[in-house]
Amino acid sequence: MSDSKIFDFEGIVYRIGDEWSNDSKTFFKRSLILLQVSDYNGKKYENYIEFDFINEGMHLLAPIREGNKVNVRFVLNGRLGKDKYEGRAFTTLKAINIEILEASTPQQVQTSIKADEVHTAVENFVADKQPVPFGSDDNSDGTNDLPF
Repeated sequence: MSDSKIFDFEGIVYRIGDEWSNDSKTFFKRSLILLQVSDYNGKKYENYIEFDFINEGMHLLAPIREGNKVNVRFVLNGRLGKDKYEGRAFTTLKAINIEILEASTPQQVQTSIKADEVHTAVENFVADKQPVPFGSDDNSDGTNDLPF
């Protein structure tokens, strides 16, 4: 890696992937997708860049949360495909370090559950759990399990 040039990329954490491993369980990785918004001629362009945290480097993602503004230090890795992929080149952005520049608050983090879905789920939960009048017994044998 001493011959590799090291790059930095700054962006907002869009998604942190699940851990993945090969069949022999000798190679592990987690992907991190950063969002960087560029302004060009008055128009905003979104760039989503994926970085791989490989094997022992996965622990660097422990403090990272979606919505954090971070700087990722990485190296470019490339290889040629084999068999049916012969003639193609594959490039990987291998992360070697990550630094939190700005932590996000829970209100700033985009979630996959929309507010109306949460509201509906809460309403359904409450509707299923009707309050039991004080002093009534829930148990069919006439006893209750209160400690007093």
